[in-house]
Amino acid sequence: MNPSPAIRFVYFDLGNVLVRFDPERGCRNLAEWAGVTPAAVDKAIWASGLEEDFECGRVAPAAFAQRVAEALRVPVGRLDEQGQPLLDLVSNMFTPLAEMLPVIERLREAGVGLGILSNTCHAHWDWISRQGWPVCSGWSTADVLSYEVGQMKPAAEIYAVAQRRAGVPAEQIFFTDDRPENVAGALAAGWQAEVFRGAEELSTQLQRILPSRSRDFRNSPNV
Repeated sequence: MNPSPAIRFVYFDLGNVLVRFDPERGCRNLAEWAGVTPAAVDKAIWASGLEEDFECGRVAPAAFAQRVAEALRVPVGRLDEQGQPLLDLVSNMFTPLAEMLPVIERLREAGVGLGILSNTCHAHWDWISRQGWPVCSGWSTADVLSYEVGQMKPAAEIYAVAQRRAGVPAEQIFFTDDRPENVAGALAAGWQAEVFRGAEELSTQLQRILPSRSRDFRNSPNV
């Protein structure tokens, strides 16, 4: 059996890989502001399919906020021109997974290119970016975001865009995601990929594919 090609670029999923997210918290935040139930918020955003449209870039942030406000019967006058505070309220549901930072730092030391490949919307990405969490800021050279690309994982097109931005052959890209279907999409694109099950297991996987440049990968501090 031939060994896997050397990895030159690693893409991380965002949610449940670099940050933990709690949609119920977002629903509660918005429900309290709007004077409705969390179930009403869930119906207006997720069950309606509006969030998917937002994550595919088919709905602008202000228009998304207006449609949610209308569905919840909140006076549109409570929103500013950018759709705030609604967008921040529903986006305030993320917390950083700090245990991933040593993994990222060791990859940087190994000279591997790094990026983020995520199904996300403008509001969530903007909110996370403003937090300045080291685990998801200051190191990525290629942020491939569904709302900008107009496609969501596991569609083949988003992996093609990500490969072009990485600037390396498909077989030299590694991807980790908590959703098996997105890992399957990466494998179909010719990438190396693994389902994310925590920083420690990821370190073991990376030790296997980066042996020559990082033999002590699993000994990274805090991993």
